[in-house]
Amino acid sequence: MSELPLTEEQRAVVNHNQGPALVFAVAGAGKTTAMVHRIERLVREQIFPASAILATSFSRATVADLRNALKTWPACRGVNTATLHAVGYRVVQKAVREGLIDDLRLQEDQDNKAGNNPERLLLHRTLARARHERLDVPAHFDETDFLSYIGLCKGNFRYPGVFPKGLPDAARALLSEAEPPGDWPVYLDLFALFEKVRQEMGILTFDDMLLTAWELMHKFPELLSSVQSRYQAVLVDEFQDINHVQSELLDLLVAPHRNYMAIGDDDQTIYEWRGANPRFILEFSQRYQAHKYLLRDNFRSRASHLALANAVICHNSKREPKALQLTQGFSGLTRIHRSEDAEGLAKALVAELIAAQARGYRLSQMSVLLRIYAQTAFIEQALNEARIPYRIDGSVPFFQRAEVQVLLAYLRLARQELKIQAGASLTPAEMRTLAQDLKLVINRPLRYISALQSEDLLKGITSGLSLSTVLHTVAAGVDRVYIARNLEKLADLITWLGIQIQIDPADSVLSALEQRLDYCAWLRKSSGFPENGEAKAATVEALLDYARGKGSVAEFLNYLNDLAQASEIQSRETLVLTTIYRAKGLEWEVVFVPHCNQGFLPYGRGEARLEEERRLFYVAVTRPREELHLLIMNSSPVSRFLREAGYHETLEGVQAVRQALSQAPQDWKTSDVLSLARHASRLHFERYLLHWWEGPEKRELAAQKIASLFHAAGEMALLGPLALDGSQLKRWQGAISLPLQPELFADLREHAPPLPKKVPHSPPNQQVASEGFKVGMRVRNPQYGEGEIIHLEPNLKLGLMLEVEFEQVGRKRLLSRYADLQRV
Repeated sequence: MSELPLTEEQRAVVNHNQGPALVFAVAGAGKTTAMVHRIERLVREQIFPASAILATSFSRATVADLRNALKTWPACRGVNTATLHAVGYRVVQKAVREGLIDDLRLQEDQDNKAGNNPERLLLHRTLARARHERLDVPAHFDETDFLSYIGLCKGNFRYPGVFPKGLPDAARALLSEAEPPGDWPVYLDLFALFEKVRQEMGILTFDDMLLTAWELMHKFPELLSSVQSRYQAVLVDEFQDINHVQSELLDLLVAPHRNYMAIGDDDQTIYEWRGANPRFILEFSQRYQAHKYLLRDNFRSRASHLALANAVICHNSKREPKALQLTQGFSGLTRIHRSEDAEGLAKALVAELIAAQARGYRLSQMSVLLRIYAQTAFIEQALNEARIPYRIDGSVPFFQRAEVQVLLAYLRLARQELKIQAGASLTPAEMRTLAQDLKLVINRPLRYISALQSEDLLKGITSGLSLSTVLHTVAAGVDRVYIARNLEKLADLITWLGIQIQIDPADSVLSALEQRLDYCAWLRKSSGFPENGEAKAATVEALLDYARGKGSVAEFLNYLNDLAQASEIQSRETLVLTTIYRAKGLEWEVVFVPHCNQGFLPYGRGEARLEEERRLFYVAVTRPREELHLLIMNSSPVSRFLREAGYHETLEGVQAVRQALSQAPQDWKTSDVLSLARHASRLHFERYLLHWWEGPEKRELAAQKIASLFHAAGEMALLGPLALDGSQLKRWQGAISLPLQPELFADLREHAPPLPKKVPHSPPNQQVASEGFKVGMRVRNPQYGEGEIIHLEPNLKLGLMLEVEFEQVGRKRLLSRYADLQRV
């Protein structure tokens, strides 16, 4: 454990004895430290025995951190540290041991010797049963997508038609019938069959550990009492990540005593796609009449990171009001990088990464945080060209992804078709590749071609015939007209493609192929979760863009083969590329966030999911310890999250405060103190200045000067003209014992902008136009497009000067009378 002393906010959490409590802990707040110190105190002071305390979370990594931290104190080794799923599984095991239910196994034995996922093995048996029962399962069925659907249903008490028996009315009120997603009614039928097969086999899946435990505790009161008696105090970390079933399971566990502490951050609720919901943490206090604590001090990031993060997340409406508080000072940086397009962005990222290496950072200390994996195409190219080793957590290089491989398989089939038609024989290796490629494309998009018909095609190819010939031959022997027509169309497509690859460059061929297949549209419809389909389509669109300028189809395929070999280079030091989802709870010295543009951040899910998207961006911005690099393409609008945050003004404000604090308080000029007075409150730096900056003498002298400036501004009636919040005087004055010295700021009036003089003969329309503009207004210019006014500056000679952040071209300064701006 860290030897740093606990803050007063952490001590308040540690000193909580009994009863329900809710701890809102911002990113990097040291909540694990507070949590384990509280457990240690509860054990040491014999408030609860170690064995009667449960410290739990959804995440294995979080529980491992808690377990390791508690090892510091031998008396705490008896504390129960387990994931929520493990807690649920123990309940099920106990029910089995006591003969309340038949044995349920985790399918880890004979069926799982190869290390396969138990849910997937069960699904394969379900699919075999479905085909036997002639259930219409599409050939392009996405197993991962379907299992996510089941997990989401089970995490939210959604059953496939039949509710469990023996539940009390209060429990039954939580249940609902599952509904199929979008255009996939087969999901609901398969879910029902999946459950039937699972119960017949007596298998418990990962999702069943919690749902079955909850059902059993409701059905068997004696089991519930026994489980409840085991835990006298329950602490739950990362509470924002729990789903409905987990929330209700915990409610049962703590019902007798309510010694229940929930710790988390609603601003980091980013797993709604798997059932998490910020309402569980936001409604906790009211549900349990819990005492509320705040951990606001961030011990990870620097001033510019936190100021930007606060300016982003404050635009969410469904949240607990709070702000990250600075402790780590003003070193480090937040830098905005602009490039024309995705390729330029990738090159800029790699150039800055190399510069960071020159500054002493290792690759393992840096990360690239993605919204979706489709963003990696040009980044991977730039990394390979620079011979920088990398890995993609949670995915594979973009050219190896299934949706990309389908299009590449079509290209390879067309090349082999030309070779066969030219009279050449295929090598055994080429024949194996051809068979694999045919299997990959045959029902992508869906053509309803059966496995038996696919085998006939393969037999024909191995006899030396061209693919188009075999397709026509098989089509002639098919009874169903629409399948025969699909085989004929595929033959025509292969013939057309063979002609095109000899004429057009790779990007043109791929674009035309995608259009003929309507492939992206098909991908969007091929998932029960719209975002999954959109992400696959985005990866294909990135491939089409990536192929531009890379020569013929043959040259492009060779280029991809070279990339594959380059990406296999092993290195002990690698750069990690990962999604923001996977980055939560992690930190790096240097963080890159590419594509801070509309369409990526937020990713196009409409207004309904905007707050979750904003939380994702907030999580990304709070990962760095030293450097944050935000990369923007000029070819797309800047992310609304950056525009809402007024990122230029925010970062300029941070720089102004940094400049002032680089000097001793006794050396501050009026302009320095004015910067602090203006920005400290807006950027949430007051606590840093009063508690963390330098020593107590400097802190008090700083507070004295700021309070004195506020007082002087009030006496001179300059609070408004200087854009100062007069209510801040009391806070600063209350932090000092020294007398105010307003006389130090006798020159304060010189820092106020001059009042605009009235010009009697000014054209009325010019006055109206000048007065009609305001900061934050959205405007449009014929040349620069849409943008947002970020600053107004009256000029007695020239008129009103406007500073506008345009989405396409960045920041421009314009005179209002010549700006030709229209409100949006």
